[in-house]
Amino acid sequence: MIVGLFTRQSALASGVLLFLFALGMTVGTGVKSALNASVFSASAAAFALAALRDSRWSVDALREKPHRKVDQSQPKESVMSRTEHANMRVILEIFSAIERRDQQRLAELCHADVEFHWPPVLPYGGISRGLKT
Repeated sequence: MIVGLFTRQSALASGVLLFLFALGMTVGTGVKSALNASVFSASAAAFALAALRDSRWSVDALREKPHRKVDQSQPKESVMSRTEHANMRVILEIFSAIERRDQQRLAELCHADVEFHWPPVLPYGGISRGLKT
C-alpha cells in the first residue's frame, strides 16, 4: 500500500484482515483490548482507503493511464457551450435569489409555471408549483 501498487485490493484485504483480528481480540480478551490497540479504527481506515479514488501519484495511476504528450500550442476547448454557460449563470442566480429570499429577483428569473422539488426533510419540503409571492 505504501508504494501505491494494487492499493484498492490491498487496502480491502487489510481492512478485512484487521476487522477479523479485532473481532478475535474482542471475543478472546474483551472489547477494551481491541479498542486500546485501535484495531477497529485501523480497519476503518483501510476500508476508507479502499473507497477513495486513486491518487495520480500512485503506481496504480501510472499503470492505468498511458503517457500522452500534451500539445500546449492548441487552445483548450471549453467543455460547455456558451448557451450552457448562460444557463449555468441563470441557475446560480436563482440559487442566490433563493438564499437571499429575494422573491422579486426569483420571479424575474423563473417562468410563472416553475416547479421546485425540495428535499422532504426540509420544513417546506415537497413539490411547489408556481411562484408564490
